[in-house]
Amino acid sequence: MTSEMTTPTAGSILCVDDQPANLQLLASLLGQSGYVIRVANSGALALESAGVKPPELILLDVRMPEMDGYEVCEKLKQDERLRDIPVIFVSAHGETQEKVKGFQAGGVDYVTKPFQTEEILARVGTHIALHRMQEEIRQHSARLEQAVRERTRQLAESNLRLSLLDRAKTDFLKVISHELNTPLNGLLGVAELALAEISGQPQFAEYQEMFDASRHRIMKLVDDALLLSQVQVGEVAFGRSEVALEACVSVACLKAAALAREHGVTLAPVPTGLGRIQTDPELLTKALGCLIETGIQFSRTGAEVQLAAGSGDEGPGLKIRAFGHSVPADALPGFFEVMGVGKTLIRGGDLGLSPAVAAHIIQRLGGRVTIKNLEPAGIELEIWLAPHRAPGFPGAGIAEPPTITFCA
Repeated sequence: MTSEMTTPTAGSILCVDDQPANLQLLASLLGQSGYVIRVANSGALALESAGVKPPELILLDVRMPEMDGYEVCEKLKQDERLRDIPVIFVSAHGETQEKVKGFQAGGVDYVTKPFQTEEILARVGTHIALHRMQEEIRQHSARLEQAVRERTRQLAESNLRLSLLDRAKTDFLKVISHELNTPLNGLLGVAELALAEISGQPQFAEYQEMFDASRHRIMKLVDDALLLSQVQVGEVAFGRSEVALEACVSVACLKAAALAREHGVTLAPVPTGLGRIQTDPELLTKALGCLIETGIQFSRTGAEVQLAAGSGDEGPGLKIRAFGHSVPADALPGFFEVMGVGKTLIRGGDLGLSPAVAAHIIQRLGGRVTIKNLEPAGIELEIWLAPHRAPGFPGAGIAEPPTITFCA
């Protein structure tokens, strides 16, 4: 026999006892306190009723025929849907051994008959409140786990997209560098032949200057694209030797001298005592040359590109200061990015891939580079280099983006 008494709910309780009088007493007492009560007069019916509609708490008599309360509780704990329902044993036997046996079976409390009304209500209320809190915790944990799974999925998708975009960027740079050389050589050859046809005419010098500048720019862009793609995917073999930073800066300045003359800019003497480093001299010289040329491009005619030793305790360093033009605020955050090539930053065009090439090489060499605007208008590039071989040198994969600092 099972039945249910419904009142404004403070919780749902299944009362199990083979004595109808006991069931009636519990149902009346608890029902008046706002609980929804179901009753069962045997262990088998109790298990069936709980399986159909799990209650929030079970009051379980110990002494019943066919299946006692301990066995009923053990079977409840074996069911995944029912194992977390708190069970309070109700018995006329209050011996310690009986109570221990009840707890071992999985009960949360033990009440002896005859019970006091206040006591049974207090115990029932406490365990239902605990059960609800535990259920809230489980549900909250489940929501958190679902949120973590969803966030993990989103991050995995984002990482995949970033990987695909980075791969596409690298492939694009390779296409530029490898596939454009042949058609470019053809175009440049035809242009040289065309210029030869107008040699001696008034426009020849102007056209020749335009052609030389364009050829230099496009060939440099192709070479930089090839080097950048190789650096990013680890195809460049980084050498290692101990060199004086001053020597690398001197060679870089010699290579940048032609551009400085073209822009009417002078280069300050190379500072002495810059320190010695473990590095790849050829690639470091390439990176320093790119940054010195960047300083030249930001200088006004007649200005001097200043070179000074880096500050701080991070290792050997170099500061490059140029006065004439600053980086627009919206372009500063992406100054060292590959796609910054499309942003016009200086008079006469953009910077090409030089900043990106320099930053990636320096990072792979264990250093870093920063940029900030100066007052009056100008920029300061600062390079720090590790005094010793960086851990994992020359590194693998793509380093974090270069540091960007802003003037106050």
